[in-house]
Amino acid sequence: IFVLPYGDSHADLPHFLEGLLAHPVTSDVLRVVTSEDSSRTQRKIKVFISYAHKDQKLVNVLQQHLTVLRHAGLLELLADRQIRPGEDWSTQINSSLEEADVILLLVTPDFLMSDYCYSVEMTRALERHRAGGARVIPIILRPTDWMSSPFGNLQALPRDARPVTTWSNRDAAFVDVVTGIRRVIIEELKSNVIQADTASVLSSGGGSITIDATREGFRPRPES
Repeated sequence: IFVLPYGDSHADLPHFLEGLLAHPVTSDVLRVVTSEDSSRTQRKIKVFISYAHKDQKLVNVLQQHLTVLRHAGLLELLADRQIRPGEDWSTQINSSLEEADVILLLVTPDFLMSDYCYSVEMTRALERHRAGGARVIPIILRPTDWMSSPFGNLQALPRDARPVTTWSNRDAAFVDVVTGIRRVIIEELKSNVIQADTASVLSSGGGSITIDATREGFRPRPES
């Protein structure tokens, strides 16, 4: 553990944090906290899944594969099945859509045919994506002409946008999907740390940043 002090000028702080979090040793295990708030815990990335209900079985398998990320405290699934009887489902879904950090579009012919998925959820997801409020990831579950859709320019999963149902081993396809989602979640967590800690230090007018490196091999440079 070591402390980096800061004086009155913090112009280079965001670049410093960005470079530090990009370090191969510290990318997943480094915690950056201000000395004024060392007890702050890391926020989970909220994930919303947009899908056609005819694809429920494939959605269930994806959620099973996402369990390891959920148990690791990296994500929180905003699932429509949490809506209780008697609640306004459209209001709840729209609220989750606005709250999400990452939005997964589960692309199938039924998804593209669904007026609600296409005209409401997908449209709002892409608006938030373009505004920088959320990351949208198309996940190609079944073959369809998704490249002609409004999200056809986005990087899709699995790799090479090969539909999950065309893989000889569907579990391998979902592992590939989850690996891609994990990369995005890690990027979002790094971005959140940079923004939160930069704002905290800048607003404090001073103080220090404490670095807790728990993996062997990362050491502060000794003073000359």
